[in-house]
Amino acid sequence: MNATEERLADALRTVGETIGPEDVPPPRFAGRRRAAFRRPVLLTAAVAASAAIVAGGAVAGGALSSGHETGRKTGSLTVPAGDVQVEVNLCTRTSSNASCNGNEVTGAQRAALKTLLEKNRRVREVAYLTKQQHYQWFKARMEKAGAQTPPSGLPKGIPEAFVVTVPRADAKGVMQACLGYPGVDTVVVLGR
Repeated sequence: MNATEERLADALRTVGETIGPEDVPPPRFAGRRRAAFRRPVLLTAAVAASAAIVAGGAVAGGALSSGHETGRKTGSLTVPAGDVQVEVNLCTRTSSNASCNGNEVTGAQRAALKTLLEKNRRVREVAYLTKQQHYQWFKARMEKAGAQTPPSGLPKGIPEAFVVTVPRADAKGVMQACLGYPGVDTVVVLGR
């Protein structure tokens, strides 16, 4: 092995030691594959990615962190100091996640997920957002962070969601509990 290969092997070994089995979510095998993304899927992905970037950037830049014991406010939901929010987006017909299989979340799946979240000892608060409420919450976060707000009107493909308030240290565990759960499309930890 030459010097470059040895350095690469050492780097890979170091990275491998930092990742444990608990860091990798269980696999979700594709039931059926789609030929191409549709526009609503791209819009939903763009909205979710923008929300994560804006919230993360705003926290890093100090726009959302208050530093007071009274907490901070994100959108219309209060987040106590030291806590973060986990946004659990539910399946829509346009979801690209194979576990959604092109189906909207059912009432039974929504109720089961709500029960799972409420019984989780790490969860401080669970808020359910309809599609319209989720869009308004997203717009409020964008405005608060000083970003350009999306156009008015409910875009196609915006999902229903649960916004869960958890201690920062427990966000990863709550995220992993939701990933792959029936009716869940994506899970985003806001304000890391």
